Amino acid sequence: MSSHTIDPNPTVRSEVNKLLFLQAALVAGVSSLFGYFGSQEMGFSSLLGGMIALLPTSFYGWQIVSNPEQIANLVFRRHIRAQLGKYFLTFLLFSITFLFFNQVNIIALFSSYLFALLVYWVALATFKDRVGVNGKS
Repeated sequence: MSSHTIDPNPTVRSEVNKLLFLQAALVAGVSSLFGYFGSQEMGFSSLLGGMIALLPTSFYGWQIVSNPEQIANLVFRRHIRAQLGKYFLTFLLFSITFLFFNQVNIIALFSSYLFALLVYWVALATFKDRVGVNGKS
């Protein structure tokens, strides 16, 4: 393993914050639309779906930017732990939703979840284009 250190990059923290804000704004908007044009149940279900996407993304972002100046192999391990934690949180939140909420509208729940994930993937693609593959602007 390499013992090179990774330079701290404030751009990463800024991009993570932008991503979380975009996801939260989208979840609020989609939930409001489902609640206004559908029903209160649809709005709440949409909010749950969005939070199921947003909370694991927040956890992942927090793990990645918590200490940007470390040895490369430790950063890689933190990435793996963050990704596994994200998967676990997603599974846990879906399980809690289906166990404790009887009146969940599946279409609203998964629509908001998928829209929030779409924002995540589009943001990752644009972040890669802005920062560059090697991490330099």
